[in-house]
Amino acid sequence: GSAITMYKKCEEKYKDDPVALAANQLAVARLLAEADLLSDTERFLRRTKHTLLRVREKIAEHDLKYMRDMLDKLGAYDTLAERIEDIKTLLQQIEENNQTLSTRSSISQIKAVEKSLEGDKLADINPSDALEKYSEAFWLDPNNEEYKMKAISTILHSPTLRSDPVYRAMAKDILRITRPDRLTPMQKAEYERFSNALKN
Repeated sequence: GSAITMYKKCEEKYKDDPVALAANQLAVARLLAEADLLSDTERFLRRTKHTLLRVREKIAEHDLKYMRDMLDKLGAYDTLAERIEDIKTLLQQIEENNQTLSTRSSISQIKAVEKSLEGDKLADINPSDALEKYSEAFWLDPNNEEYKMKAISTILHSPTLRSDPVYRAMAKDILRITRPDRLTPMQKAEYERFSNALKN
């Protein structure tokens, strides 16, 4: 149900700006993939393609870049590879056909929606409580990689915790004691994303 709600929110908010809609659909697709809802992600990607076909002439360079970044982030999910390639090819064609690109300022809007969606996803759980629960679990069972990953995810998905230097340092510490060789392929992809997110 929540995937449909997110989709409707996107459609409603950007009904007059299909370029921003396409970019937001990709942002949502990424969040869904991170939540392991891969069939919903695929459905979103299909709809994104339809949106893109409607707005070919109107997509500016920075929109294309943002959309490509989103697709790269989804690249870790093998089951989505064909769908992602499909959209990348379409973006390539759009870029080649668009000699006169209008400049647009949808990126800040997109970032805002991405953040609000992240907030929605965790609205029902207090991040500090969640973190406490996962930390307790993996200190009790140091070999439980699942809880380490969930603890890092909780920090990175909460705007409050993510911007707090103490929690960021904690996420880095947890990442250091996580054993990538014990992770599932899906968790490994997540591990890579977390490493990149915590580099700076």
